[in-house]
Amino acid sequence: MSLFRRLVPFALVMSPLVLPSCSVAPSTVHLVAGAPAVPAGLVDSFIAPVPTPTSIARLPDGRTLVGSQAGSLYVIGADGVKNAAPALTFEDICSNSERGLLGVAVDPSFVSNGFVYMYATRDTGAGCKNRVSRFTMVGETIDVGTEFSLIANIASTAGNHNGGDIHVGHDGLLYVSVGDGGCFSDGSQCAADNGKARLSNVMSGKILRVGLDGSIPSGNMFPSGVRCNVNGDTTVGQSCAEIFATGLRNPFRLIPDNNISTTRFLINDVGQDTQEEVDELKAGADYGWNVREGFCATGVPQPCNTTPPSGMTNPLYAYNHFNLPNGGPKCGAITGGVLPPAGWTGKAGSSYLYADFGCNQIFEVSGLGTTNTVTTFATGVGTVVDMVMVEETAGWAMYYTTYANGGELHRVRSATAVDLPGTGRLVPITPRRILDTRENLGASVGKPRAQSVTAVHLPAAVVPPEATAVSVNLTGSAPTGSGFVTAWPSGFGKPTSSNLNFAYAGETSANAAVLPIGPGSDINLFTDVGVHLIVDVTGYWLPAKSASDGRFTPTEPRRILDTRSGLGASASGPLAAGGKVDLQVAGRGDVPNNGASAVALVVTTVNPATAGFVTVWPTDKSMPQASSLNPMGNDVRANLVIVPLSSGGAVSLFASSATNVLVDVAGWFTDSSASSSTAGLLQTIRPTRVLDTRDTNTRWAAGETRLAPIATSAKPAGTFVYNLTATNTGGWGFLTAFSPDKSLPVASNVNFEQAGQSRAALAISQGKALAAGGAPLANIYSYAATDIIVDATAYFTS
Repeated sequence: MSLFRRLVPFALVMSPLVLPSCSVAPSTVHLVAGAPAVPAGLVDSFIAPVPTPTSIARLPDGRTLVGSQAGSLYVIGADGVKNAAPALTFEDICSNSERGLLGVAVDPSFVSNGFVYMYATRDTGAGCKNRVSRFTMVGETIDVGTEFSLIANIASTAGNHNGGDIHVGHDGLLYVSVGDGGCFSDGSQCAADNGKARLSNVMSGKILRVGLDGSIPSGNMFPSGVRCNVNGDTTVGQSCAEIFATGLRNPFRLIPDNNISTTRFLINDVGQDTQEEVDELKAGADYGWNVREGFCATGVPQPCNTTPPSGMTNPLYAYNHFNLPNGGPKCGAITGGVLPPAGWTGKAGSSYLYADFGCNQIFEVSGLGTTNTVTTFATGVGTVVDMVMVEETAGWAMYYTTYANGGELHRVRSATAVDLPGTGRLVPITPRRILDTRENLGASVGKPRAQSVTAVHLPAAVVPPEATAVSVNLTGSAPTGSGFVTAWPSGFGKPTSSNLNFAYAGETSANAAVLPIGPGSDINLFTDVGVHLIVDVTGYWLPAKSASDGRFTPTEPRRILDTRSGLGASASGPLAAGGKVDLQVAGRGDVPNNGASAVALVVTTVNPATAGFVTVWPTDKSMPQASSLNPMGNDVRANLVIVPLSSGGAVSLFASSATNVLVDVAGWFTDSSASSSTAGLLQTIRPTRVLDTRDTNTRWAAGETRLAPIATSAKPAGTFVYNLTATNTGGWGFLTAFSPDKSLPVASNVNFEQAGQSRAALAISQGKALAAGGAPLANIYSYAATDIIVDATAYFTS
């Protein structure tokens, strides 16, 4: 038997990844026969060819990064098309045996900093060593000159057992899996005789944990250790401070548990002669290699004495080589794995999927760590290397890389998954109420409870079935406490963003939203707390690749009404309770005298006498049973309103309680007299959080103006729709969003009353990237110190 197992994937694959362990004859590796077979209700789709693909990482804008063992990083667009040129190619890559570009991770703040992390075997001039580095990605390319080394000179003695996975945990720290290098540095003591995983002065056979700048966080295994990030080891008798867990042979893949908010990883550790294992990562754990393999002493298959020696940690699951409970072809090299969200495979949330490189299959373990019931999940998938779960607009999908046919990226998702619709033109309407749980309008469930989802049907009489997106005003009434509401189209995965926020029990709050429409003309509303829901439709978008009417033209924010000063009104002073004002819009605030069918307005109420509502509608129509804004007593509230103009270019505003009212113009929509064009059409995107200063400790100071991302990268310069939230406010104040190259206007988007509040409002503003392919940015001014959250939802074509 040779010193370490070499799997030869298939003929004619250049630089094949030789995955770990004991000797296995080529006859035990099977060519892909026919299309991959997955469970009923799911479909396996080929996405793109990628030569010798290893690891997968997802960018916030839907692009996918795929590393190639040969040393190139490829970009696959959200449309599934691979860029012809790689984003990066290492000139100093070592790609023989199991070496190469093995791991890729994306920084949580990628939209603002462009950071990408890579684990690769590099020729140092003194041999091949593994290195973890950070790079900056701009657009579709990564400049090798931006490299910042976090950990260097990790041993790759025998060419195999490099480990090579990297992930950023929910704690914001970088986790790195490192194999035992196959042999000692002098080439002796290989395979089961290699005890480097048991030595604390080397990083081999370990899980490492560092900050995203390479710093050592508290809680690592050796808090008084020395740094090994430059030399890859230290002298005997000392310990590497980067070590988080030890006793691993070849922890080829780390599997994040994204179903929980805390940091949890599983480890797929490739075995030697007898067992493959799945471990749960724990701080300071010793998983036993080279003394133990799986549940047993090294070299002993199951059944065996499964009691671990003192100080060692058993795996959650292990299986003997060539002896899986469900039979089938011979297996013996565990590679990628995922923890799917509950319900994705029609099962409970305790299932675990893993691939075995030796037998071209993906297996499912139900009751991981308890019953460990194993079934075959997919066959014919080829030699799978990496697997990740991705939340797409159409719901969750599993992506995997395989060496089949020279290298491929595949996706497994629901057979009924729906993609986002294309561009569309606005048809504005007088506001129509379609849901009011207080009156069982549109629903018969009463007050939605906390942590529940309410499906809202868009009636064909209001929104035609062919519509692709809808503009709505969302109102929450009588919440049971502080919380939020999230809106998204049915048939799509629930996003992590929010649309509506409540600061206290009993508050009434409103916010506009622009949403794609799901199958069956439905949208979903998730309620974090018990709260009554009201939905008013203000317009919808019909499919269009070009159009004359319904195209958006942005303006810099312009104030056209302020009842405090009499601007735009016949006299100064608040509207009386039950009062109405007709406001001429056409010809003011950069809205043309003719040619506008509708406008986007930011409407703000200031110091109302009591709680109430404000309704905005075209002046030549009857006042609808709908609301645009819900002021609370002695407060300041703002909301974006999309409303048709009357034939004379005016809108009316009604206030149920006495209040001052401000109106700022954000833009206007063309009517049928305009020339046909592709500019100004709406394109929805998956709601994506692109900024949260709570995660980066970069809150706005009082009086500060700062550029902020308002959409994901690789979007064209233009006009963007996003939910803008102020949270942890430092006192009374407001936010104003405006173009990066303009001066601060007399206008506002979000208003807050006191310290400790969370207030959100839909915003539309122009943005541009400072670098080609970078994230679009807008200026955001804050009157008071506050944290700021930006959730991107759509953009208008340039």
